[in-house]
Amino acid sequence: MPIEDTIHPVKLHFPIPLVDKATDQRGFKFSWEKRTYAFQLPDPAQFPPLAIELEEKKVVARYIMTCLQLAAYTVFNEQGGIAFSSSGQGNWEVTSNFPSHQEFAGLSGTFRQLHNPPDEASYSKVKAIISRATVQLEGDDLERAHDLLKVWDNARKALLKKMISTILCEKVLGDLAASAEPKISMFGVNPEEIIKAFNYGDSLHWGDQRENLARLVADDFSESFHKHCCIEAMITLSHFYFGYAMLAAAALGMRVNAPAA
Repeated sequence: MPIEDTIHPVKLHFPIPLVDKATDQRGFKFSWEKRTYAFQLPDPAQFPPLAIELEEKKVVARYIMTCLQLAAYTVFNEQGGIAFSSSGQGNWEVTSNFPSHQEFAGLSGTFRQLHNPPDEASYSKVKAIISRATVQLEGDDLERAHDLLKVWDNARKALLKKMISTILCEKVLGDLAASAEPKISMFGVNPEEIIKAFNYGDSLHWGDQRENLARLVADDFSESFHKHCCIEAMITLSHFYFGYAMLAAAALGMRVNAPAA
């Protein structure tokens, strides 16, 4: 069993974001147990309501709608990944179960709308709108709003630098992590960089990342591993964005329905 999977089960602190859009809720629960263990995120639905101007409210609503659409995508509701096996004679085989090219491109395109800062209804744009609007708050509401925004944004920054599997391994191992690098899952993989490599080297644009991507997919083993990392990184960050959709809805005085955890 991978080190990061030894943490389960983990008690959740709030209803699983957008789980009502899932056809297989186990994957959503498994993912949020990891996120809960790693970051102890507070309930995003506890964010105080804000008075947001109409045009900016449309941006926030668009972000929420994009999250609702993405949560229903096949990739969040099916088992996939890679497996390595050896005959014991030094001959290794890799088997993979990835989304089709069509599904991968669809995931990349919709994910980009949430993830890419310049996009008009991205996380960065919505965070800025909500942050500006908190000036109207006072007392406990202001403190709660600032605490929620800070904790959630810090979690995203961590997820851009390291894979969730790496974060969990390091947390489980504690002081032993420094001497256990080979056993830490996906050690050294940068989620932001690997997403850019696939999105701008192939799936969204055959652009300035194509030479970098060519190095990452130079052989079957490398291609399978790095594509698996890219898919996992997008899924992990997408679930974060689903959680932030709950915060954004609360800021609009709405509730995005989800069953209790």
